[in-house]
Amino acid sequence: MRTFLLIPLIALGCGPKIDNPSGDCQADHNGDRPWYHNSGNDSTYLPDCQNDLDRELWRVFAMSETSAYIMPRPDGTGLSYDICDGEDAHLAALFEQYGLCEEYGNPDIINDIPPADALTITNTLHQLLEFKIGEDGMISPWAPDDDIIAACELTDSEAAISYCDQLESRCDQWGNCIDIGYIPSEEAVTALVPALNQLYGITSASN
Repeated sequence: MRTFLLIPLIALGCGPKIDNPSGDCQADHNGDRPWYHNSGNDSTYLPDCQNDLDRELWRVFAMSETSAYIMPRPDGTGLSYDICDGEDAHLAALFEQYGLCEEYGNPDIINDIPPADALTITNTLHQLLEFKIGEDGMISPWAPDDDIIAACELTDSEAAISYCDQLESRCDQWGNCIDIGYIPSEEAVTALVPALNQLYGITSASN
């Protein structure tokens, strides 16, 4: 078992108190991701209580009872998951309404989605989620560093573990991080894709 560098925990956010349209489940963290996203105190993480997976890739943050955004931004997901031209007209209209049937959506629209609609969108995406090796040879869809590091616990690949060591080296024990990107090797990607699917509990994964 590997021992990873401990990054200081971020306290749960103090954003507005907002009812979760997906149910009464309670978040055990603030939804932030080290090195990637800090929601601050002006939004509240709303976990999807109906998500069948073990983790959430796309997370909903509500600014108010009527406005929320999704991280990572779901631009183009209606296209990449064939929702816009799919048989479900309601979902197609929903993704079209918020610009998710375009490669790059309008920030004024995509960052201002009612929480219930945002959770419907993320729930749909998680139903379709499967990590694969993309045409560019990278992990597709993109996975944040904290998921990559967690996935390294599920593989014995030296290439994957070496890549995770690089990711962890970006931050010191006090949480100070340098802005640098590392590119995984082909061997690391090959090992991490099934590990990510296992981490998320994606049992239908083909890789």
